[in-house]
Amino acid sequence: MKGIYLSFGLGPLQTFPPWESRGGAHGGRYSILPRLYTCIIFIVAMLSVLIRLLKFFLLVLLGLGLILLASTMQPVPPPPAGEYHYSSFLRYNYTWLTGTLFLLSGLAIGYRFHPNPWRTGIAMIFIFPLAAMYEATRYRGSHNLIPLEMIIYFLFSLPAIAGLYTGKWLAQRLKSSWRSA
Repeated sequence: MKGIYLSFGLGPLQTFPPWESRGGAHGGRYSILPRLYTCIIFIVAMLSVLIRLLKFFLLVLLGLGLILLASTMQPVPPPPAGEYHYSSFLRYNYTWLTGTLFLLSGLAIGYRFHPNPWRTGIAMIFIFPLAAMYEATRYRGSHNLIPLEMIIYFLFSLPAIAGLYTGKWLAQRLKSSWRSA
């Protein structure tokens, strides 16, 4: 056995078994540093992925919270019980007020955090496809036009995306005006 080969897209890294002498600066003893570096790279990569997933989940919850807030502020009839209960609730409550709330929240998030506008806007509206997929698996005959629904849900995300781009633009504009002053 010559060793274990690991690759992280940068080329192969070789770690050697403890019984194999490699000579060199460490006096012929086995060095644990390659394995340690590999473990550190793996942990850092996993933490980065977990942080991205947490941000995505928080944006989905923010979108759901904005829709629930809008549902308490506007008189919308309750959705009918049955196959389309959850998606109907979400669609009935996505009005001009909800679009404005998504625009303003996108403006604040874009100004403060400078995220990727497309990813963030779609994450804020991701509760719509989740509800449609749940209902499609629960009730077999429902949601037979899923691709068309996804296009419509993408259109729902446009106010948030516009707000994110505007917030990023305002932050850059104010930062450059403060530097020149």
